[in-house]
Formats: sequence, C-alpha cells, structure tokens
Amino acid sequence: MNKQLVLSFLFIAWACFIARGVSAKEVSMKTNQEIPIGEHLEYKITWLKIPEAIGILWAKEKMILDGREVIHVVGIIETNKVLRKIFPMHDEAHSWIDAKTFESVQFEKKIDEIKIKAHEKTVFDPKKKKGYLKSLKTGEKKEFNITVPVHDLISVIYWARRQPLEPGKSFHTVLTADRKDWALELKVIGHEKVKFCGKKIDTIRVNPDTVSSGVTRHGLAYFNVTNDSSRLPVRGVYKAIFGSVVGTLKKTE
Repeated sequence: MNKQLVLSFLFIAWACFIARGVSAKEVSMKTNQEIPIGEHLEYKITWLKIPEAIGILWAKEKMILDGREVIHVVGIIETNKVLRKIFPMHDEAHSWIDAKTFESVQFEKKIDEIKIKAHEKTVFDPKKKKGYLKSLKTGEKKEFNITVPVHDLISVIYWARRQPLEPGKSFHTVLTADRKDWALELKVIGHEKVKFCGKKIDTIRVNPDTVSSGVTRHGLAYFNVTNDSSRLPVRGVYKAIFGSVVGTLKKTE
C-alpha cells in the first residue's frame, strides 16, 4: 500500500488531499479549549478491510520551548505484525503546538522504512514568516516561506477538533508540509452513526475538500468525530481507485 495513504490515516485524513499554493482565511480559535494532556488514541488501519497498520496519536506533555508554552504531541504509524515481516515500517511525527493558539512551533519527523530513512526537524518563526528545516542525518539546512498562523500535519488536527462543527458550516486554514503551503477546507456534512467499542454512537461527518490551481476536489476523503466536547476522531476514510483505506479508533486512554 502507498506509504502516503498509510500516513494520511495517522492524521485521520485531515490532510490527505490538501492543495498547494493557495492561500486561505484562518478561522478564529477558541483558545480556552485545551489539548487533553495524556490523551492516547490508537487506530486500526485497513485497506479493502484487510488490517495493514496501527496509528497512534498521543498528547504527551506540556513544556516550555523557546519561551513558549507548548504541547508535545507524538504521532506513530507502523505496519502490523503480519505485514511487518515483508514491509517493516515505523514512522514518527512530533509536533510542538502552542498551548494557547494551537499553532505549530516546531515539527519533527522520523521515517524508518525499507528504502527510506529520514530524520528532519522544522522550526517555525511566525514573526519572520519563515520555516527552517534541518536534516538530522545529513546536516543539510533549508529555509522557506510560511503562512501565518502556521499549522503542521498534527497541529491542524487539534485546530479542527476545536472548531464549532455544525452541519452546513465550512472552515478554512493553511498548513505547511514538505516546505509548502497547502490550503484546506473542512465541510461539516452532518450527523452520522458510527460503530465504536461495540455500539453505535452519534458522530459528526466532515469532508476535507481542497483547491489546487483553482480546481476543487470533493468527496475523496471524510472523517467522523464524536458529537461531544471531546470531538474524538473515531474514523477516517480515503476512497482510492484501488479500494478504500479506513482508519478506525481502536482504543483511547
């Protein structure tokens, strides 16, 4: 299975079809809603209903980074025990998120696969509107422009969870990935029953539509969050030509 599709469901499909080079208007955050420290979400990822991988999203700790109070969130995705024998993969993403604004302060990724090994750190400077990437393997450095407020692939999840998700509403933001800006629109479709822990629960379905070079793409992915204050992402679906990839919340701590 394509690695990028697997990675997309670590982040519950909120960034699987983002568009490059298009600006978007940021929606005001409710800064009184905190990221729950210690929240540990584990997902089962399937392709054509066949178990392929495990995804983890963990709000590890609150700390001070460069004078700012941040939340360190860890994302992990790895192939399951069966697939690991032929396709070993253990990828990690670390995000240091401003505790008040939910903006990304620093982002780090570690890729450990058969043909790809990488370890990169990106520091964001919102005042200069610059991002500074450094390879922790080769020492190579790169500088690039960013859109402010800046979001990475993990911080955008917590930004989205804290929006007033009501049917019929849409929310826009820009996230930074691979040294480029990507415009993202979240459309709140409505309420939907989803099976979780052996019973059906009420969720809110959201479609992450995108615009690329003026062309909008609809309905290629969607996710469901619980219809309560926690807004737990319980399911994400990506509809590909070769079959659907589904990430389902397995357990939470």
